[in-house]
Order: sequence, then C-alpha cells, then structure tokens
Amino acid sequence: MGSGSLHSLRRPIIDTDANTIKLVGHGLKTGDAISYDSGQGTAISIQGGTLTKGQIYYAVFVDADTIKLASTYENAVATTPTTLDLTGTGTGNNHSFQPSTVILSSNIINIGSHNYSTGDAVIYNNGGGTNISGLNSGTTYYIVKVDARNIQLAETLNNAKKSTPVVINFKSIGTGTNHRLVMQMPT
Repeated sequence: MGSGSLHSLRRPIIDTDANTIKLVGHGLKTGDAISYDSGQGTAISIQGGTLTKGQIYYAVFVDADTIKLASTYENAVATTPTTLDLTGTGTGNNHSFQPSTVILSSNIINIGSHNYSTGDAVIYNNGGGTNISGLNSGTTYYIVKVDARNIQLAETLNNAKKSTPVVINFKSIGTGTNHRLVMQMPT
C-alpha cells in the first residue's frame, strides 16, 4: 500500500524557533501520519535526539504550507497538541516526509485506485511487519468503500453493509512496508 505525494524539505524551511516545517501545499490534516527520511544528510535534531528515518510522526496543521510534528496521534489531535521541539535543521537537501496510507483520524486506508465494492471480502497480511492495530494478519475483513482511492474495513459483512457501517478503529499504523489486502473470490 502506498500513496500520497513526496514532500521535499530543504534546510531553510525548518524553523527551529517556531518548531515548524514548511511544506508548500502539503495537503495534510492534523493527525495524518507521515514517514520521515533524511535522504543522504544528517537527521533533523529534536529535543533529546533526532528524527528517525522510517519513523512515523503525526502532522499538526499550522497552515496550508506549514506543519508541526507530534510523536503520537494522541499528541497531535489533543486540544492543545504536544509537538516535537525542533532543535536543528540537519544537513543535506533531500529530507522528505511521505504521507502514510493509513489515516488514523478516519480509520481509512488509502490504497490508490481500486475496484473494491462495499462487502468484498479481503484477507489482511502484514507482510512481516507488525499489524495495523485492530487487524490481525491472515484474518478476513470486509471492505467499506469510501471512494475510488480509500477504503475502511469491517469485521463482518453485516457491519460493512449497515446504513452507517461499523468499521474497525485503528490506533496505530503498524510497521513494515509490505502490508497487503488479498481479495477473496466468492465461493
């Protein structure tokens, strides 16, 4: 699963005084999960260490071009968000943040263009990583089609097909990059 556009960061757009990161036209909402990569440079410094390559952080919307980072979803969406203290800009020109495919705030998985319909049975596989919380690798779930790019999952066909579907509540996005949903053919 993979989606979103790659947002390149350059040293001048990290503001350690305001603890903000400028990403022109980022399209992120508070609580969106994003993965960090320092490229070939050294990582952006934070109080007590540095941002970690491949680590998931959570956006805190400042404006259409600026975000702050939180270490957890709960910290990001709190009434008064708890954000990371950016203490250094790192080195290099290829720092990036990639939006995650799992959106905790709405229990959505962005799988790109798909042909799923509400009620389709799929088997979730964590690809050797850790499970998206609420899901178990090897278990059958049922699609709730949100739109042409996004789905939610329900534990039963009945829950998926309710007028207001009962979807699985995700608390974390798991780890790894090979998570898959495998379509189950009707018997």
